[in-house]
Amino acid sequence: MDERRLTISDFLTDGILARLCDAASHLSGARITLHDIDGRRIVHTEDERRWMICDPAPADDAIRDAIETAGESSHVPGTSGSTLFILRVYDLPSGAIRIEGDPDDGRSLAEEFAALLAEKVSQFCDRDARLQERHGELAVLFRLSSLLVGARGMESILGTALTSVIDVLGMDAGVVHLLDVRTAEYEIPAVSGFGEDFMERVKATPGLQKWLQRDINGGVETVRLGDAGTDVLVAEGMITAVSTLLRFKGRQLGTLHLFTHHAREFEPNELAMLRIIGEQVALAVSGAEMARVEQQHRQVQRQVQLAAAVQRRMLPKRMPEVEGLEMAARYESCFDLGGDLYDFLELGDSLGFVVGDVVGKGVPAALLMASVRATLRAHATDRYHLDDIMMLVNSALTRDTRDNEFATVFYGVLDPGSLVLTYCNAGHDPPMILRRPQEGGKWRIESLLVSGLPLGIIGDAEYERMLCQLRPGDVVVAMTDGVMDAMNFDDERFGRQRMQDALLEYVSASPNASARAIVDHLIWEMRRFRGLRTESDDATVVAIRVLNSGRAPRNVTRGAS
Repeated sequence: MDERRLTISDFLTDGILARLCDAASHLSGARITLHDIDGRRIVHTEDERRWMICDPAPADDAIRDAIETAGESSHVPGTSGSTLFILRVYDLPSGAIRIEGDPDDGRSLAEEFAALLAEKVSQFCDRDARLQERHGELAVLFRLSSLLVGARGMESILGTALTSVIDVLGMDAGVVHLLDVRTAEYEIPAVSGFGEDFMERVKATPGLQKWLQRDINGGVETVRLGDAGTDVLVAEGMITAVSTLLRFKGRQLGTLHLFTHHAREFEPNELAMLRIIGEQVALAVSGAEMARVEQQHRQVQRQVQLAAAVQRRMLPKRMPEVEGLEMAARYESCFDLGGDLYDFLELGDSLGFVVGDVVGKGVPAALLMASVRATLRAHATDRYHLDDIMMLVNSALTRDTRDNEFATVFYGVLDPGSLVLTYCNAGHDPPMILRRPQEGGKWRIESLLVSGLPLGIIGDAEYERMLCQLRPGDVVVAMTDGVMDAMNFDDERFGRQRMQDALLEYVSASPNASARAIVDHLIWEMRRFRGLRTESDDATVVAIRVLNSGRAPRNVTRGAS
């Protein structure tokens, strides 16, 4: 018997159908009875259930045979001159209404009534069966969704999905053939219903792997096993296979294969349900993959945050206290990690300061920046001449970097007693000196110009050191190119001229402004120019102000020392 074949008793909730048959019998004079698919009579009762199936009678076998052989007929001859009006569900016989009696007007009226009743009952039962089927499918999908949501990890999700689908569709075994996005190769992360050595046999059978990876027409396909490549499956006793693609947003993730030990034909609604299940599994697989990527991202982000904390610790925690000088610095990174560098070095009675910019942004730039800082600090403590220090740092950096990795660095040493600034520049934007006006003049700007290649390009590059005489009230301002390269929404650069104009205007209005105030004002002007446009580079500003108090410096002509 077909597993979808139902009997009329599956749809009875009370005895009203049997009572209709009894009432029609009294009205027509013919005997009208209700029978299930096995020919047994169904009668009305007065108990709580309101109906019952009578014990088998000798005539029931003949009625059952007539129902079985009815085919597509709406009514067939029964025994002893009776007629059976067939009740149907899914176009298959599910029972009958039987008419007995002499062929008179009452019998004709009873047959007409029975034909109409059988037709309507069949319609209602068929509709109810299909609704129950849809309800069952929805319940299966809900159950599967609940299991998939509760599963944790890719293997758990696929294992849960596979066992659930096998149970729901009444299959015997199954395999999930999945594309690993990390390796771009197919694997079998879930298998059920096969022997312990099945996976080893699959790996040793390229033909089966190719069969599992084959194109599937229409997303769902039923196959009778026996083709090339399926010998391993046949050896496991599998006869029928049904497969569906695991596809999410047009991207094929893999294939779900189910197998049975017997020949089986699948109804269209079963194939449609399998396709939906495949979509559900693909959604869960994609979600698990996204969760894995998100977890990896969180781990990387955590490491980046820790690295950013280490990098911030490399920046000076406080400004050095040097008599006659006032210092301030501001560093703004466009990412957690940046490639800008500033530092202050206490070199006996002198003050060393460094401003640098490593090519690029993020983690690579931060690592290179840390290397530059550490190398420069190591050589600055036991070398006197700045040009020698820059050559040593450049040589070390060139050995450890690629052609596209380099750093620009300005390094200066200021003697607070003589106010002589000695400096070297490795390809960095020249710092500026805000010259305090003498006897009613105006503030002016001088650039600390000196040539030099960026660090890390040519291993034997040479550097030149220069001297500059500062005076009380002067301010040295060094910055990275992130300040001048700030862009507004009109794609205009903040530029060096705007930066100089902003500084001159500010110190002219506030001639005694502190180093901190000057740094903050320059950052504010840059931000105001940029507006709400996202910053694209790290920005660093360092200012050193020579206080008005202190002994007068001796005169030193600018030039090479």
